[in-house]
Amino acid sequence: MESKESWIIDTDCGVDDAQAIFLAIKYLNVVAITTVTGNCSAANAAVNTSIILGSKGKDIPIYIGQECPMVI
Repeated sequence: MESKESWIIDTDCGVDDAQAIFLAIKYLNVVAITTVTGNCSAANAAVNTSIILGSKGKDIPIYIGQECPMVI
């Protein structure tokens, strides 16, 4: 059963996040995914996320965020 609520996921798309995204897109109404630097760069996280979504045939927008903290 899919959730009626809309969800936005913010991720650095490491292995743990990838597993969570697989579950989220199966059970939640994910409307967008944003990527940030963490386990890899924000741009690479977007590529990883795109691969995950493509493997499940999902067309969810991906937005690339900051490559470094805005405030140190």
